[in-house]
Amino acid sequence: MKHLVRAWLDLSSRVDARDDVAGVGAALLGRWAEKQRAYHDLAHLSEVLERVDLLAAEAERPDVVRLAAWFHDAVYDATADDNEQRSAELAQRSLGRLRVDPDLVEQDRPAAACEVRVRDGGVLTAYVARVGLVALGR
Repeated sequence: MKHLVRAWLDLSSRVDARDDVAGVGAALLGRWAEKQRAYHDLAHLSEVLERVDLLAAEAERPDVVRLAAWFHDAVYDATADDNEQRSAELAQRSLGRLRVDPDLVEQDRPAAACEVRVRDGGVLTAYVARVGLVALGR
């Protein structure tokens, strides 16, 4: 898990996050480590981040894709059908608290689905519609 802590701190620095970067990172890692997670766990997060790194050259702003990856399934309740919505709202709140660039977080828009997907052919696309993160990729 140390590599994930380092990845979060490095990313936070690159996007000029301020205030409680360590606290937000610890809370995110705590979410990803919850016992009820069958698939969307720390190993999954690590794998997604590794794929983002491998395909970073395909994105105009890969750090925004990395932010989307960190939050894409941060809220997980196997009995709920609104995990993506709640993850998007968490991203919006957390990134707002960290005062990241307003181009990355649009506070006035309603949150929607947040997902990071690797398509066939190795093209990375981050979809975060009206979440507060700018959609990137090709």
